[in-house]
Amino acid sequence: MDAIPKGSEKDLSKPAVQGMAYCDKLFRCERRYKEQGLSYEQRLKRRLKDEKPVVEAFTK
Repeated sequence: MDAIPKGSEKDLSKPAVQGMAYCDKLFRCERRYKEQGLSYEQRLKRRLKDEKPVVEAFTK
């Protein structure tokens, strides 16, 4: 059994698809920080700023 059935990957009415979309956004942020070569402290500051809206949207 798949959490997201094949063909439903873009159906945002399904909670599993919504969860994956939020996780993907968070991982994209982390990849961008790494590509920019930010230090740990810089990444922490950016994470607190950039990821807060994503997490808040997920918890609503």
